[in-house]
Amino acid sequence: MATPIDLKTLTESERTILVQGIPLLRDDDPYYWEKKDFKDLYQKWLVETGAEYAEGGFAQFKLAVAYMKRRVPLTYKTGDIYVQKKEYGLRDVK
Repeated sequence: MATPIDLKTLTESERTILVQGIPLLRDDDPYYWEKKDFKDLYQKWLVETGAEYAEGGFAQFKLAVAYMKRRVPLTYKTGDIYVQKKEYGLRDVK
């Protein structure tokens, strides 16, 4: 069983990768995790985290994406700005 990652310890860039995985998690295909986009995002995650969470493997990454889906109010980076999801939409954080 995959061990949950404490999302508060992640950088904005690492959180952004998890946010990018949310739409992939919502895919109706029962084998969505085998899609190239999801595997590419996992590789990006390993590079960004310096393979810190490699021991948990792909299952831990999927669990982190699912946790991020529930906790999106954390700040994450999109382009050159930081974004924080609020109850009524997205806003820029300075």
